[in-house]
Amino acid sequence: MLNKLFTALLISSILFSCSSDKEVQDDPIVEKKSAFGEVYQYSEMAALMEGMYERLKLDREQVLKGDTLKNYPKDFERIRTAEMTEDFEHNDLFKQFSEVYLNDLHNLYNQPYSQMESKEQFNTVVNSCLTCHKSDAGCAGPISRISKLLIH
Repeated sequence: MLNKLFTALLISSILFSCSSDKEVQDDPIVEKKSAFGEVYQYSEMAALMEGMYERLKLDREQVLKGDTLKNYPKDFERIRTAEMTEDFEHNDLFKQFSEVYLNDLHNLYNQPYSQMESKEQFNTVVNSCLTCHKSDAGCAGPISRISKLLIH
């Protein structure tokens, strides 16, 4: 009898602890912990570029497998309008680099390439990111991380 009571209490406590009244946020705030332990919020542009980086990591794997990339990421076109990180602006140089990136990305997704050509076009996209980030228009911080996307 004591065994059954203990089992019932255990099961009910597990069920009770699994139920949650957490609120769901419609617009999650993108936060990241810096190497110095500080928490900061991404600007709209930084969050967009973080998404671009993650997508390119996935695309890289697809290209290496020889798969055709599908579903051009139209949301990346927000690079033209996303709110910039403080101290950066949508100047003419940034706009030019943005258009080059979007054109290269469009070509990667919409041109029939052999596997070798896909690798080259993927690297063209990554290099368009690097060129901007190395210029006065971009932030140099992610250059090392972006460079690791290149296919050798």
